[in-house]
Amino acid sequence: MNDRVKSDIKIIISQMEGFILDNGGIFSDWYVGITEDIKGRLYGYHNVKDTCATVKIPSIEMARVIQKYFIEGRRTDGGTGGGSVSGIYVYAYKKQDYTKERD
Repeated sequence: MNDRVKSDIKIIISQMEGFILDNGGIFSDWYVGITEDIKGRLYGYHNVKDTCATVKIPSIEMARVIQKYFIEGRRTDGGTGGGSVSGIYVYAYKKQDYTKERD
């Protein structure tokens, strides 16, 4: 991973951390995932009704690094996997009674 990619990852992580801190702040209350179908995943599968963070990412490798940082480093909820080679998004939403994190 070159320096430019590492820098881009740090910027995206910083932006998502800021969003989480501005909207509830307790990282364990949040779910971070990867998808190629952002609308279907957030509003269909997860039943998100509130504000959420979504960032389009240029590669699945970058998306996985960002997701791993949040799940392992910040202790958010989230599953591994997801995403495809094209149209990759990393997303974060605050878990609620009505959201669905897993089957």
